[in-house]
Amino acid sequence: MEVFFAADKWLVLVVSLPASNASMRMRLWRAMKALGCATLREGVYLLPVGQSQSRTLRMHAGEIRQGGGSAYLLDIANLQAEENSDFQSLFDRSEEYSLLMGRIAEFRSAIGTYEATAGRRQLKVLRRDFEALVALDYFPGSKKHETSAMLVEAESEFFARVTPGEPRTVEGSIALRASADYRGRLWATRKHLWVDRVASAWLILHFIDPDANFLWL
Repeated sequence: MEVFFAADKWLVLVVSLPASNASMRMRLWRAMKALGCATLREGVYLLPVGQSQSRTLRMHAGEIRQGGGSAYLLDIANLQAEENSDFQSLFDRSEEYSLLMGRIAEFRSAIGTYEATAGRRQLKVLRRDFEALVALDYFPGSKKHETSAMLVEAESEFFARVTPGEPRTVEGSIALRASADYRGRLWATRKHLWVDRVASAWLILHFIDPDANFLWL
């Protein structure tokens, strides 16, 4: 489920850390990066308002206080339109999407050189990195959808090469058939539990033959 954030409500974490505690400083830097925070200045971090964001920032603020530092979490709203726009621009992920699209394009250009296992592994990495980027994209735009479409195309091209016998999406009409003609049969499919195969088994059991038998080759 895609979550959208209001562009006029913000959380600001203001922290001051002991100069001697380098490990806490590094932990905070990593935590803010993982959350996708914008840095307004050293020790001042910005996020759009969200329940999980507020909870996480409060947790980090508590850890900082326990470590001898100071931390304040501020809710900010009712800013001028220009200020809201400036804040929102700090979360533009276009460049990161462009870099990922470049990696996807490299994969597609070399798709014929990948063995099945290596190609699946590379696609898994690309998909993981895309989902990680989406999780930090608080104000998604066209780049997200372009990257998603490009990744789906890369996946389709790869699997069409390594599993050439698999069914593909085609345009056409579907003839009506009598379900009674397909009862008492043994249904078989090949290995790799693709979603369409699982869905087909569900459809058969619910709408054609509740006593159907299945054979997984």
